[in-house]
Amino acid sequence: MHNGQRYLRERDLAILEFAARYRAITSDMVQARFFSSASSLTNTRRVLRRLEQRGVLRKVVYDRPRSYFAPTARGNRTIGYPDFQPRLLTEQSLPASMAIAWYCVHANVERITSSEFQATFPA
Repeated sequence: MHNGQRYLRERDLAILEFAARYRAITSDMVQARFFSSASSLTNTRRVLRRLEQRGVLRKVVYDRPRSYFAPTARGNRTIGYPDFQPRLLTEQSLPASMAIAWYCVHANVERITSSEFQATFPA
């Protein structure tokens, strides 16, 4: 068990994995992927706020009141990803990352990571 993992629920870890895979996630994306349709967005925001307070996600405001969540170095470490602080997304990279994440959420598919691609299609 990685450091800090014992304090997180299974869904919390899945949300962290989701944030690491897509680099930028919104509360609406988390709501659609991890909460029932009957659950309120307030519950989703409460979970994200708790993950932020634990230091595994960081909230980035990019156009008040719009914001996204990204994993921290501690968050990456918690789920077994390389221990680094991902850079903030730019005006060019943010829309692309968000579009990919939204498509995957609504099509119920997963984005393949570079390591998964290399394992599936070795050179």
